[in-house]
Amino acid sequence: MSTKPHDALFRGTFSNPDNARGELQHMLPPGLAALIDWSTLKPSPATFIDEAFRESYSDLLFTVQIDGSAAFVYLLFEHQSTADRMLVFRQLKYEVNIWSDWSKEHPHAGKLPVIIPLLLCHCPAPWTAATRFEDLLDIDPGKIPLVADFIPKFRVLVDDLTTEKDEALRARAMTAAGRLALCSLRTARNTAELCALFPKWAALLEELRREPNTTAVDLVKAR
Repeated sequence: MSTKPHDALFRGTFSNPDNARGELQHMLPPGLAALIDWSTLKPSPATFIDEAFRESYSDLLFTVQIDGSAAFVYLLFEHQSTADRMLVFRQLKYEVNIWSDWSKEHPHAGKLPVIIPLLLCHCPAPWTAATRFEDLLDIDPGKIPLVADFIPKFRVLVDDLTTEKDEALRARAMTAAGRLALCSLRTARNTAELCALFPKWAALLEELRREPNTTAVDLVKAR
C-alpha cells in the first residue's frame, strides 16, 4: 500500500490524458482551452518538486500544442494541511527548471514554450495564499505598475476542491475516473463523510465500470 495515498491517487488518475483532459479544460479559461489541440496532450515522466516538499506536493507535466506551437501544462497537487504562502515563488523555480531541461533538448531554439501553471488543492480550509507572483513582493500594491517591467508576472490557476460541493464535482464534464478521484480527494480528510458519500457514488462507480478504457486497477482504486 502506498505511504502517500493522495499522491498515488492523483498520479494514477491524472497521468492518464483521458482523465486529465477534463480537469484541465475545467480549470483553463474557455478562450485558451479552445486554442489547445487536446489530441496532442501527453504526460511527461519528469517531476520538478524539490525533495524537501515531496511530502506536501505532487506534480504532473504535460506537453500540448497551443495554436500550433509546443507548450507545457504544469499541474501541481497540494496535499498538506495549510495553504503555502510561498507556493508561487516555488512555481517560478519549477518553470525555470522546465525551461532549462527543454533548452538542453532544443539547443538551437530561438524561443521558449509557454508554461501554464495550475494548482489542484484540497487543504482543509479554502486556499488563501498568493496566486500571483507580484503579490509576494514587499512593495505597496499601488506601486506595482512602476516596477512591472522588472519583475516576473504570472499567476497560478487554482482548483480549490475544499470549496466545491460533492454534487458539483460529480457533475463535471470529465471521465468518471477523474470525477471519482476529485470527490475522493476532496473528502479524504474526513473518513466519516467519505463513507457517507459511497451510496451517492453508486451511479458514478457504474459509469466508471462502463468506460471503455477502465481497467481492473481503476476499479480497485475506486473502492
